[in-house]
Amino acid sequence: MSAYFQPFLDRVRKQSDSPDPVSQGVPYFRRVSHSHGLSPTNESGRRHSAPAFAFSAKDSNQQQQHQHLPPKQAITLWGRMIGYMGSNEKRPTPLPPLQETHRWAESESESQSIDATHLALVTRKYGEISAVASRTSTSSRSSIVVIAHKTQYCPPIDRLYALKLSRPAPNQSSSDHHRARLEAQAALASAFRHPHIVNTLELLPLDKLGNILCLCMEYCAGGDLRTLLQVATTTRNPRVFSEANADCLFKQLLRGLVYLHNRVGVAHCDLAPENLLLTEKGRLKIGGFERAVVFRKTAAAHAVNVHGVVSLSTGRCGSILAYVSPEQYTGQEFDPRAADIWAAALIYVAMRTGGVKKLWSEATEKDRRFAAYVEDRKMESDNAILEEICNDRSQDVLYGMLSIDPAERPAAGEILASAWMQDVHCCIADASEGR
Repeated sequence: MSAYFQPFLDRVRKQSDSPDPVSQGVPYFRRVSHSHGLSPTNESGRRHSAPAFAFSAKDSNQQQQHQHLPPKQAITLWGRMIGYMGSNEKRPTPLPPLQETHRWAESESESQSIDATHLALVTRKYGEISAVASRTSTSSRSSIVVIAHKTQYCPPIDRLYALKLSRPAPNQSSSDHHRARLEAQAALASAFRHPHIVNTLELLPLDKLGNILCLCMEYCAGGDLRTLLQVATTTRNPRVFSEANADCLFKQLLRGLVYLHNRVGVAHCDLAPENLLLTEKGRLKIGGFERAVVFRKTAAAHAVNVHGVVSLSTGRCGSILAYVSPEQYTGQEFDPRAADIWAAALIYVAMRTGGVKKLWSEATEKDRRFAAYVEDRKMESDNAILEEICNDRSQDVLYGMLSIDPAERPAAGEILASAWMQDVHCCIADASEGR
């Protein structure tokens, strides 16, 4: 087992007897909800009430501040959407969360199984597994995200955590690369301290060989932006991503990028709606740092065992083709910060169109829509979708962010300081250190 886990058993045993062994800074949930229609129960069997999470604005043209309804008023827009999805989607009866987790671990190989002792130590610290949020599988690895519920009577604790369990695919000759990459991701992400970055706590092994790893993070009750886009499309509700709502979330995304690029010298390199999470109050948080690139030596960079400092990248970094910048297909070196700016612009377009209209499927010449966009920009012609969703100020900024030449794209701080963003009244106060 890697030296990364050497202090694990002793440390957790010591912490398990303390009143609150969990790292500070994790949200305290007295009223929680769960994406995907999940509603875990506490030890007494009582289900938690719906959240006060609502996207609404008095007047989107004036971009007024978002208003959250009091708990005793009518069901919020978010609650209605989740209810709609739950009542219209036919799902098979799920397995109990813990049983489903064990079945996931053993689904590809009988030699990969969760060790009961390791699992007991994790659940003692973060609570019992109460729900399964999602499962994903790629050619190199498989992962499952479960929700752990930590309750305690005295002192009172009622918190939720997201535990992402990962294991290498059975066709992989060695798990060393898988483990090394997750260790680097956990070490890097746990060094971030920002209100718009998902709080990563630690990486723990769940088997004796360290092949099944558990990344422990704060739980974001609002789910991910991709799910919200899907719900908005299904319900055909234009209020979800009105101009005011999209501007608010976009401004929060920029705050997180300014912190990453300017303060800690890290580029995300895989920005997409799947990696943007929302709290129950509507705060956007950037997660999913598996492909992050350290381009400048900072304190956060020292937290990762990187071989030198990477200033430029080569090859495709992003995993979602629709958000990958064109320079990543050239095989030449590129600035990873410019790739983040490109992806952020496309995320804004996805929000404003409700995920229905796409500028292109991938930024290559074989995509006809992208090829047409390149020709239009050479002729300084306007794009129909951007014309539809943008005002004069936002249009200029987005065209700059979507410049084919990455050197012409503005930095995150420049976008945040633009006249467009300065006039956006964000529903979340600016507690950012990176602005």
